[in-house]
Amino acid sequence: MRYIKVLLMVLLIFLALVFFFQNQKPLSQEMVLTLNLFFIPPMSSISLPLYFVVASAFVVGAVLATCFFWWNKVSMSTRLMTSKWRVRSLEKELIKTRKALENQDKKEAFMKARIARDEKQAAPAIEAAPAPAEQAPRQTAAAAAPAAAPMAAEELVPDPDNR
Repeated sequence: MRYIKVLLMVLLIFLALVFFFQNQKPLSQEMVLTLNLFFIPPMSSISLPLYFVVASAFVVGAVLATCFFWWNKVSMSTRLMTSKWRVRSLEKELIKTRKALENQDKKEAFMKARIARDEKQAAPAIEAAPAPAEQAPRQTAAAAAPAAAPMAAEELVPDPDNR
């Protein structure tokens, strides 16, 4: 892309030079520039050749375009630096959050392991309880289950009288 720009610039300068050399007589005519605004007194320039006016306009345009592009480049560089700073700060925040999550996961794993260990230690104490007291509720529950089973079966069958 850079080579294309340079080639176009060289071509433009070449065409401008050809234009000036082929039109020396008409471009050598003297002219006076005037500025007449309502609120200031009229002003006029010294007598200048036309080629000087055209070349001056070209140079002023080139300088203004260069200033515009320079300002745009500075503005974009500032935006880029701000964006890079923002990305770095967000990456640091992400790292901190990941570390906090890892610590939280470690704490949760530790607490689960501790609860499991406590339950293991409590389980032998429950099994060591007297056997007859433990068997009595089981027998009661076992006796109640067959009695509840026919009642549940009766509830499943629809009553022909209650429609």
